[in-house]
Amino acid sequence: MRAVQAIKKMVALGVGLTMVGATVFGASAASLADYPAPFVVNGTPASNLAVVVGAQADGSDVVGAVDIIQSLQAQAVVTTAAAGAPSQLVVEGDAVEIGSTSDLLEISEPIGDVRETLTEVDLDMLRGGQIVTDEGSTEFNQYLRFALPGSETTGAAGSLNSSAVVFAEDERDRVGHYLHWEDGRLLFTWELEFEEGLESEVDANGDLVDLEDEDLTILGQPFVIVDTDMVIAGFGTTTNGTTLTSGGNAGTTTDLVIQLIGGAVSAVLGENDKETYVVDGKEYEVEVLVISETSQGGEGSVKFRINGEITDELADGETDVLADGTQIGIRDILATGKDIQKSIVQFYLGAYKVEFRDTNASDQLATVAGAEVNEESIEDSFVVIRGLFTQNARIATSLAGAQFEVQNIRYNLTADAVLGDMFVPPGTGVREHLDEPEGMLTPNWDIRYEGLMDTGVTLVRLDAAGDDEYDLEFTNQEGIFYDFPLASAESGAIGVTAGAGNAVNSLKYGDDDDDLWFTEFNNTFAAPFTTTQSVLRQNQYYITDDDFFVLSNCDVGQDVAGAADNTCFSHVMRYDSFDSTNRQLTFTDLGTGTREVTYDSTTTVADLVVGGVTYRVGVNTTTGNLTADLNGDGDLGGLRGNRTAVVIGIQGEGILNLGVQLNPLLVLNGAGTSGVSYPSFNATGSENISANLLDTWPTGSFNLSLLTLTKEFDEATVNENISINITARTGNEIGIGGVTMTSGGFFSGLLDLEENDNIEQGLSGYGVFFELFDPEGDTEAEDLTIEYPLSQRGARVFVTGGVVTTSAVETGAGQRVQPIQIGAARLDSEVSDVKQFNAIVIGGPCANTVAASLLGSAAEPCHESVAPNKAMLKLFEHTNGNVALLINGRTAQLTRMGARSVATGGLGNVQGMEAEVSGTTFNDVQVRAV
Repeated sequence: MRAVQAIKKMVALGVGLTMVGATVFGASAASLADYPAPFVVNGTPASNLAVVVGAQADGSDVVGAVDIIQSLQAQAVVTTAAAGAPSQLVVEGDAVEIGSTSDLLEISEPIGDVRETLTEVDLDMLRGGQIVTDEGSTEFNQYLRFALPGSETTGAAGSLNSSAVVFAEDERDRVGHYLHWEDGRLLFTWELEFEEGLESEVDANGDLVDLEDEDLTILGQPFVIVDTDMVIAGFGTTTNGTTLTSGGNAGTTTDLVIQLIGGAVSAVLGENDKETYVVDGKEYEVEVLVISETSQGGEGSVKFRINGEITDELADGETDVLADGTQIGIRDILATGKDIQKSIVQFYLGAYKVEFRDTNASDQLATVAGAEVNEESIEDSFVVIRGLFTQNARIATSLAGAQFEVQNIRYNLTADAVLGDMFVPPGTGVREHLDEPEGMLTPNWDIRYEGLMDTGVTLVRLDAAGDDEYDLEFTNQEGIFYDFPLASAESGAIGVTAGAGNAVNSLKYGDDDDDLWFTEFNNTFAAPFTTTQSVLRQNQYYITDDDFFVLSNCDVGQDVAGAADNTCFSHVMRYDSFDSTNRQLTFTDLGTGTREVTYDSTTTVADLVVGGVTYRVGVNTTTGNLTADLNGDGDLGGLRGNRTAVVIGIQGEGILNLGVQLNPLLVLNGAGTSGVSYPSFNATGSENISANLLDTWPTGSFNLSLLTLTKEFDEATVNENISINITARTGNEIGIGGVTMTSGGFFSGLLDLEENDNIEQGLSGYGVFFELFDPEGDTEAEDLTIEYPLSQRGARVFVTGGVVTTSAVETGAGQRVQPIQIGAARLDSEVSDVKQFNAIVIGGPCANTVAASLLGSAAEPCHESVAPNKAMLKLFEHTNGNVALLINGRTAQLTRMGARSVATGGLGNVQGMEAEVSGTTFNDVQVRAV
């Protein structure tokens, strides 16, 4: 039904993309239960709302009309997200977010551009400490670094980029937003720094004896150094008569290995002791079977029985893996070999072993695959251990007695996912996507992506009206929703197939019958307008009856792409009628309702106040056509010698640039000049100025641009400009030729969804989300839905240590009243055709002529149109999609009772299009469907 179709056009502002196409009535017929729709839908009053009472009505009818308007105004409220953050992500535990309110992590921005280095100030897992050895003491610090593009090298893989959140297609062809690294690019750098240097004596075997059994913490995990090993290549040999020493002669390299063990449970048992421990909720019975004091060169070894399973013989620093994957690792063995003193072993259950190796600790180059975790080589690791000898005998051939100082350990890990590039979807972390998750060094920390910021959005839609027209839907910065015809390629539309010189594949602004104007042309009148209409030629009055035009006070100048101001009120108007007798012009604001203004008899100019801004309109009193000050600067013409096009400011401070219109030039007999928009002449020579062609004639396409200014970004040097190409196609069809970026930073382009080949999606750097719906095998034009964020969408990336929980918390919302415009209340004498309104008609046919026209013959005799002691509520549908609700009582008091029942929600459960109201007072009103 057309009434239902009219209501379907009114789409809620906040509806998500999964709800695009949802309707108020769905597939069912109109019903009284849907009140206040279609008079108020989703908090927005209908633009053609009328509440009609009879000119000679009783006072009770008037009071009933007041009740109705008050009830509609109470419903005309839209909910708006709290500024900048309709919900907040709460992360509990040891965690730090990369971005902040003062420095947003933008889409496509590298992590290191926002936080290059994390320390213990940011994360407890990076806490430092102190190590005291026989050679001295030193403070140690930990750092976690994310490199800027090109700023970090690994010594093997060259210059590596840090990470960024992008919108892309992952390795499994799934489209979405991800925290992304290219394969082989740097994930992070972890550094352990020893402020005063970690010194140790070196024994004859190359062990740094003072380091062994020292405790330190790495990325939140306690470890102990269980073994070290130094080998100097060529040490003690003679080259060209020179004995190579540890002093660093040419040809020597210091190959250094440092092994560490930590674990969930640290315990000490004696030989033949037995104890039960719990790891990750599972019990383990551990028994020490034997401790040998003679094995391993006198260092000793140990064997365990754990839950019945016997381990390998283990020495200091060695580990064994149980059947369930749990590791046991040895920290220290004290094998006495004496009856009076039991041998003991200190061990870790749930052990975690890390080994760092630098094949030349005397240089700054990294050793590829220089780390092992739990006996597994980390192929994508790069290790640098910086150290030097502080004391040594240069002629000695033994390391014994030398002293070596470790200054720092630096560990780089590069991206290596199972399928190639790493794509981390929202709600997951880097660890689970690594081919070697052990490369994170310890098991309890991660780099997590929790999605894009929830900023709230406003919708912009290019809604296909069949296969030859587009409507444009948006919400302005006042929160008012608009839906108007943007472009048409319909066969027979003036300016498309009519007139010589027009190409069949041309487009026009507006629909097939009426034009859309958003450009002031270079007239001769500047503000203040005092010259009479005789100065203007007829074609300079280009707005004709039923044309649409845009009023907008956005001050962007002629260079829209380089605009610097985006705060403005934009309204789309329709020119309805010209009354020369009363000097009255009637307009409809498509978002708020009807406006009437009176023009000056001398200047033929009127002031039209919309959104608090005064726009001047001039009328040609011969033709009734208009010229208008579209940008509110008081000048009825464009800039001298130029055209002044206005743009639309949308909710969220975005700007819509509708394209370019050329002058409606006076061209005789339709002999047009290519590339211009022109009026044609008919046979009698009178001007027809409704041919509003596009600037791109005859190619038949134009670009609708969505602009976000640099000032709306956290960091940007140029405006973001996304261009949507609307094109004419063979057979007078219309469609979207492409969505591209003409300036700005990141734009993914439109990507095909693997799971639904009818949909393409894309995302810009500001966070503007695009979804193109193009059903295969359908001749309908594509639909484009745009989610424009109310503020820039940042990326939520966290570094977490230990157990961390996340949750979304609503921060509240505000409400904005959408005023019912003055003039919505009308007398019946002011309504010549009720079908042009979504009308609520108060009073019966005896008191209201509009009610009589709705009821027709059923209104004779008028006082019997409703049963005694009753009021009737009846919904009428018109073929043009508008509806009328009649509230008709047998008496004026019953009419008021019927209006009160509607105003107080009495229709909520009334299905169908007609109901009966009965009762003796306002307190016992009953409403039932008939």
